[in-house]
Amino acid sequence: MAHKGGGGGGPFQENTIEAAIYGFEQTEGIEIDLQLSRNNTIWLFHDEFFYECNGKDKSRIPGQTDNEIRTFIACQTQPYKLSTLEEVFQYHRNHHLNKKISLDVKSWLPTAYSNTTSYMVRLADQISDLVKAYSMQNYILVECENAVFLNRIKKNRTGVETYLTTFGDFYEGMRKALKAGYTGLSYKYGGPNTLTVENMELLRRKGLKIEIWTLESKDEILKIAEELKPDYIQTDNVLLQ
Repeated sequence: MAHKGGGGGGPFQENTIEAAIYGFEQTEGIEIDLQLSRNNTIWLFHDEFFYECNGKDKSRIPGQTDNEIRTFIACQTQPYKLSTLEEVFQYHRNHHLNKKISLDVKSWLPTAYSNTTSYMVRLADQISDLVKAYSMQNYILVECENAVFLNRIKKNRTGVETYLTTFGDFYEGMRKALKAGYTGLSYKYGGPNTLTVENMELLRRKGLKIEIWTLESKDEILKIAEELKPDYIQTDNVLLQ
């Protein structure tokens, strides 16, 4: 999977429709980062803040209206754009792609709008509505560390796979995913419990799947794919050079 749409450092600005198209062309799927505006539009964006613009203080997508976001885009002196999740879904459907999309939902944005249960519920509902509208049920994964969001996705019964983001202990993440009935783990490779053939076999016996991020070395990617056989690998090295 192409990390941030087309791989960080690729030929296109990350987390844009152009990056996503490039990622679709080069890999078996893409990973993109999502945030929700006050108008309930899902924008592709990774970072906590926008850049400062025209002397304005830093601001964030959560808490901003779509018009305010477009004003920010327009004030950039360099070529810059932001894309929406709906644009990616439209492209996927219009081109009849058989490619997976992993939606990385950030739950650590400390604003009055995003650091709330209602924000996570609204974001889950908006994703679910788009999945239904574009018949994307067989192509979408969500990854998040927030149980409110993942549980809401499950409750909406859209067929979206749910992955618990795990930054630390592999076994604790597996225990939580099993207890909650999630599809599997979104695992930061190189955590306290290095992935082995043995703990991957345990994961399989428990009926869980896994996506691993973010690998860069071609040799490492091929080695892990062969030895551990994860379901998904996210990388910026989309050309495996």
